[in-house]
Amino acid sequence: MTTELLEIMQKDIKRCEDAQSSNEGTRRLYQALIAKYNGIFEGFEKDIPTSGKAAFGGGEFNYRPELNAIKEKLELLIVTDNDKDPLFNFKVMYEDDLESLKKLFPMLKIERHQNQQNYSCIKM
Repeated sequence: MTTELLEIMQKDIKRCEDAQSSNEGTRRLYQALIAKYNGIFEGFEKDIPTSGKAAFGGGEFNYRPELNAIKEKLELLIVTDNDKDPLFNFKVMYEDDLESLKKLFPMLKIERHQNQQNYSCIKM
């Protein structure tokens, strides 16, 4: 798992948490997340339980339980992927170091290859 995908998943976990306060928008968020993660993880929605939906008084359907299940599944995918990759922590530190280097050279347009060379020099 790339750090970019990890960041996206963490943002989506936060979106699921934020959506727990109200039914409003939960259906759209549920549909968007299922579509996104079915494209990344085959059969993602298969393990997400869905319950019957009823809206009372013209309100929106309640997809909060499904969003909570998506959140739990994303957290599990992150943890299990970290366990599978023995270099995960190194990769995260490496990406953090590259970001720090970019901040050190804000006025220069340094290509990624040059960043990696600078990283090697600093670490030695």
